[in-house]
Amino acid sequence: MNKEELKIKAVQVAEITNNYELEVEDYSEKKGKGRAFFSWRNNKVYDCISIELDDKGSLISISREMINRLDHRVKMEEEQLKEIALGFVKDHYSEVIHLFELNEIIKESDDLIRFIYIQKELHIALPYSGFYVDVTHKGDIVKFHYYGIAENIIKPSETINKKNAKEIYLNNLKMNLLISNLNSDKYEEGDHLPHLVYEPQFKIFRLPADPRISVVNQEYDENLNGSNLDRVSLPIPIEREMCIEDLIGLDSSAFKKIREVDLGSTLGTVWRMEEDTPVVSGRDISSFFQKRNENTIKIIKDKQTGKIKNIFSFMNKKGSLKLNKENCYEIALQFLFKLYPQANEYFDFLPTKNETSKHGFMFHFRMTHDGIPIRYGNVEVSVNLSTGTVDHYMGPELDPEQLISINKVPTITRLQAKEIVKSEFDVELQWEREIEDGEHYYRLVYKPVFPSLSGELAFIESQSGECILKR
Repeated sequence: MNKEELKIKAVQVAEITNNYELEVEDYSEKKGKGRAFFSWRNNKVYDCISIELDDKGSLISISREMINRLDHRVKMEEEQLKEIALGFVKDHYSEVIHLFELNEIIKESDDLIRFIYIQKELHIALPYSGFYVDVTHKGDIVKFHYYGIAENIIKPSETINKKNAKEIYLNNLKMNLLISNLNSDKYEEGDHLPHLVYEPQFKIFRLPADPRISVVNQEYDENLNGSNLDRVSLPIPIEREMCIEDLIGLDSSAFKKIREVDLGSTLGTVWRMEEDTPVVSGRDISSFFQKRNENTIKIIKDKQTGKIKNIFSFMNKKGSLKLNKENCYEIALQFLFKLYPQANEYFDFLPTKNETSKHGFMFHFRMTHDGIPIRYGNVEVSVNLSTGTVDHYMGPELDPEQLISINKVPTITRLQAKEIVKSEFDVELQWEREIEDGEHYYRLVYKPVFPSLSGELAFIESQSGECILKR
């Protein structure tokens, strides 16, 4: 089907009415296979519908965004919702739906449930096969994605004994002591505070079930997040009468806030000067992002503390300055100390990691706490050569001031933490999808599991010995 035919099919499948305005229409080809993507928006009811079709007109995905819509219909039972989900998929893939079986039901939110169907071989799920459907409790399909039928499945003629596979993993188990912020978005029962934890690390990423295939070992991360790199203590810069807005080139009297997005624990704002609004005629994905991003400054702040977490500048204006690396480093320091007035107590400079580009220099800093590595404690600051503004900032996941309250001496020893992991540890056979010369295939491997836990183990808390699980 050509692009116009696909557009007609998309309108039919998504049930688009005259109230919706087309925002994106994009067609691309890769290895002789085409895909079309369309997106419509109805600003009156804050509804956005996106759909993707292959070049034969088959549905790949559909997504619907319905914000703050009042709905007085009665909530349906899970079995009713499952029937609605399957009915929708049968309308598009009736000939192959019998190849997939229900693998998992996930409660996405108080009003949304996800049904995941997958293909199995040897009674083991094949990743990136089948489909999932998200249904509201009132029976509306709001998301669907079809992965398809798994191909090139390589079955081993013999497999390593499970007991031997478990021993191979445990013989190479190491416990890393580090500090990590237990964000509730990432960890079960997270409290958004830094904790001293042990992280289990296996030298083997995956163990091929076929004994004829050689094992690839991982390199142990002896110095987490760059702690092995040469470090330089931060000099305290000369105080300048500049605020954060000056350093990032955001003149609040000239810029207008065009968007604000709630990102959970953070809030994102987008700023642009009205005269810099791009004139975009196309409706492809590239034009869509150009319209949203060009000549903007995006700032993400922590809701609780109000501190800046990230800055992304998409300003295309070139300045008259010709700064060198030392000039840019001074500006990066000014910026970091504006955010954290005691930055020299929390951060070191990593000179060997810094990058250059035609627009400026990227400087890397590492949060430290008495030699204990900190997960996601790195900081990136990019300074533009011609404007002298900070164009990119990636902040640490945790507030360095919170490190003061950390007990640096673990109650649980490394050996005790390892024994806790061993007591919960097991291995199971799983299909792994791999790629070679551009072609996908499936191979059977042993992977670590923690069957008695309700999720995947992330850390052992060093004071309590509690198992911290990934969300």
